[in-house]
Amino acid sequence: MNTPLSTMDRPLDASALRRRRLRRTLAVVLPAAGLALLLALLQGWLRPSVERARLRTARVERGPILATISASGRVVPAREHVLACPIDTRLTRLLKAVGDLVAPGEAIVELDTHEAALALMRLEEQVSLTENERHQAGLDLEQSLIDLEGRREIKTVELRGLELELERAEQHFAIGGISRAALEAAQVAMERARLELKQITQALANARARSQARLEELDLELRIRRGERDEARRRLELATARADARGVITWLPDREGAALRRGDELARIADLSAFRVEARISDVHAGRLRTGQAARIQFGGGELLAGAVAQVYPAVESGVVRLLVDLEQRDHSRLRPNLRVEVHLVVDERADALTLARGVVVRVEGESAVFVIDGDVARRTPIALGISNFEETEILSGLAEGDEVILSDMTDHAHLEEVKLR
Repeated sequence: MNTPLSTMDRPLDASALRRRRLRRTLAVVLPAAGLALLLALLQGWLRPSVERARLRTARVERGPILATISASGRVVPAREHVLACPIDTRLTRLLKAVGDLVAPGEAIVELDTHEAALALMRLEEQVSLTENERHQAGLDLEQSLIDLEGRREIKTVELRGLELELERAEQHFAIGGISRAALEAAQVAMERARLELKQITQALANARARSQARLEELDLELRIRRGERDEARRRLELATARADARGVITWLPDREGAALRRGDELARIADLSAFRVEARISDVHAGRLRTGQAARIQFGGGELLAGAVAQVYPAVESGVVRLLVDLEQRDHSRLRPNLRVEVHLVVDERADALTLARGVVVRVEGESAVFVIDGDVARRTPIALGISNFEETEILSGLAEGDEVILSDMTDHAHLEEVKLR
């Protein structure tokens, strides 16, 4: 006799069996996957990593390096022209203002020229009087020389006649035609004429010398008078002070109507065709500064200009030393008055050294270290540093030429010996 099956004894359908197997599988797989994920996270926590694309790196190179100290600088005109007052006068009018750009020959101030014009007139009169005196003296001296020259010629003719008479007297005396007394009288007359000719000739030479000296004296006096007149005329022309070069006015007198003495400053004009740098640096570095010291001038965009220290001011003001730096390219197109620049002064150099671009160096237990890239990891490497400048540093030990070094800030990982790169 057949007994009907209970619900507990009925066979399960296929879908139920599949769900049961899936639950059992997930019960095993999910804990295993969670454990694997936990291990992966634990490994990542134990070995931190950084994104390589975000890192700034550089390679160690071999070559020369300069050690520099930095100062703040300001571009200033290389030349500043000072216009001086040419006469004792009064400032009538200011034609320009401080900061104005002026061209050569352009008027800047106007001065009172009344007294200067009168002085010039007096000097012109003195020149005319001296010219007349010189002309009259020349005529008088020339006439005196003509008179002496005429007397000398007459005396020469007389002497020649007495010489002929003496020759005839000697002939007559030889044949007994005249007495000895007559012969001696002819000789005396000839000697007297000869002495008189000699005196006239000497007088003529003396007169010529005196005439030359007098004329030279008058010429000198005339040159002095003319020089004084020309100088007075030049000062009068300068009474309206004009720029002698293209530039910008940096100083003018305070007010119109001020009394001025000859030599007082009327204006200062900065020449904009050439520039130099006025630098300031802490007096801590004063002992390392010297005239002729090489310098590198850096301004916007990192561009560098070569230069040299032209002057170190001896005075120290508020712990700061001032110095002037001349530029090799004084007319560079980017130079402007009052442009702020960085001045890097060369204090040491190495001809052959391992160098590395400047970056962040970490400190571990009092030593300097950097991270060197080796494949997919960056290893912390102790180094010794030498001289440095604003661009690079000398590596004394710890690195080799060609090593790739991380320049970015790795301070957060300084305690790790290596960091994974991803």
